[in-house]
Amino acid sequence: MADQVRVAKTRRGRKALKEKESKVHENPKSIIYLHGAKCSQTVKEVFKALHSMTRGQSALYSRKHDIRPLDDHTYLESLSFKQDASLFMVGTSNKKRPNCITVARMFSHRLLDMSELEVTAFKPIHKFKGVDKPSGMNKPALVFQGHSWDHDAKMKQLKSLFTDIFRGPIVSRVNLNGTDRALIFSADDTHIFMRQYRVDLKPSGGSTPLVEVCFVGVVNVGVLSSPPLSVSVSVSLSLSLSLSL
Repeated sequence: MADQVRVAKTRRGRKALKEKESKVHENPKSIIYLHGAKCSQTVKEVFKALHSMTRGQSALYSRKHDIRPLDDHTYLESLSFKQDASLFMVGTSNKKRPNCITVARMFSHRLLDMSELEVTAFKPIHKFKGVDKPSGMNKPALVFQGHSWDHDAKMKQLKSLFTDIFRGPIVSRVNLNGTDRALIFSADDTHIFMRQYRVDLKPSGGSTPLVEVCFVGVVNVGVLSSPPLSVSVSVSLSLSLSLSL
């Protein structure tokens, strides 16, 4: 479908096709969350949490789709062209691979790379008492801890994927008041721990505010394939420590 020559017949159609043309400064990457033919409730809850974190640049499809991205990705490519989306997360579940999430990234509406994750544990934000949900559409602070992010090819790919998913729109300036979240990605040789924190700015008596962060959730994920690495990812959604911006 992406190779077909399409001629717009209306002004609205010409405008839509023009938006899909190559630009010097590309549009922010959009994300689509899809449920497979069999999708566990755990994965659905994870998608809801991720959708709330990426709201404004993502869409959550509730209808089931009978697709297997690792076997055939043509549907994702056609949907990428139709919706002008660059990133996909497909949730599936079976006996051998329960709570599975396939992450696919497109370039020019063609598959660029793909990784398969397995959710092993999840604790949503509403289970943390007295913790406010971080605001949507704000840019989070992304922190990658561990030498493997820059020295291992598989981890470099995952770092690039996580950055594309969570960084939001590219801007020239960032208001500290708009940075109300921090995503911390820690890694060793076999595990990844991904945590989210809510950032609070407190008066410090000086020009630089005191920064506190509050822990709001946990997701544990194992990487199953592409990159073929046994990884346990702990994604946290908010905690209390100090962070220097």
